[in-house]
Amino acid sequence: MRALQMMHTIDPKIEIMSRVKDHLPGVKVLGADLLMAIYVRPEKTASGIYVADVTRKEDIYQGKVGLVLALGPLAFVEDETHKFGGVVPKVGDWIAVRVGDTFQLSLGQQACRLVQDVNVRAILDAPDTLL
Repeated sequence: MRALQMMHTIDPKIEIMSRVKDHLPGVKVLGADLLMAIYVRPEKTASGIYVADVTRKEDIYQGKVGLVLALGPLAFVEDETHKFGGVVPKVGDWIAVRVGDTFQLSLGQQACRLVQDVNVRAILDAPDTLL
């Protein structure tokens, strides 16, 4: 079940990847961090309700859902203090984070965040699972 199913004219994963494809080769994520692209919901829900532009713009600053773009070499490597139980996101997965645990930046026109592996709270089936 989704929180508020959105109407996408283009798959959001494809849309994000097209925005960052020219910038990603120049980015090397370090340590246990991962790079995620922030999901900004479209202007209309699947049921036809329009979302205000101010609400959509706020997703850039307060959105907690993103697409994994890159993993650092130590991301999700278990040790004596960090256990992930074999459930870890990979590039192309949708994830949820607490915004305060992230560092915001942009790749071209795409808003992104860096987050440590231990601060990923969930792997999602779709970006509109949580809004």
